Amino acid sequence: MLVLWMLILFSVVYGEQQDILRERVLSEIKRKFGDDFRLTGVRYYDEIPQITDGGSVYLDMEYGRGKMLAYLVVGDRRYTLILDGLWRYTVLIAKEDIPKGRVLKPDMFYKEERWGRSVPSDLRLEDIHLSQYITSTFIPKGSIIRRSLLKPIPAVEIGQTVEAFYTSGNLELKFHARSLDRGYIGKTVRVLPEGKKNPILRAKVIAPGKVQILY
Repeated sequence: MLVLWMLILFSVVYGEQQDILRERVLSEIKRKFGDDFRLTGVRYYDEIPQITDGGSVYLDMEYGRGKMLAYLVVGDRRYTLILDGLWRYTVLIAKEDIPKGRVLKPDMFYKEERWGRSVPSDLRLEDIHLSQYITSTFIPKGSIIRRSLLKPIPAVEIGQTVEAFYTSGNLELKFHARSLDRGYIGKTVRVLPEGKKNPILRAKVIAPGKVQILY
């Protein structure tokens, strides 16, 4: 009977510690990722940690990645926790057939929320502006839009007159220049000040027809 009561007591204490640990992990996930991650389980890599009020939880995970770990630091001990869960992400689905070479617009797509253990990089479109891309192939109605089906529209063409600016401290210079390269937003091109034969300058494309002089 004593053994039975000890087992029951251990089960209760163990369950309470699991709940405390889960809440700590959830709190840290909420702080870092908001509602974009749904925790479904916490497993222990080696031994069951002893939870104390002084313990701290650190995450080792990035949005959309399948590697999901957390560390519980208690005193001079660090315990590894394996997390199970799902990432939230949004996919774009073509409302109609989209021909090759079509400039993208938001009203061409439905948005659909999904959850997965990882988010394929080919589906992550949150960091691009659709209006700056065209389709590189025919996309049938109902297809999920992927990065591999798109290509950026050049923001600067060879020979195009662009607005250039240079800043250094409080100094800001603006002038027109001729681009010597085709360039995309975020990329570097060579430009020549309008009406000049030199010097050739390097510039970063920051918007269609606009560059920032690097040197």
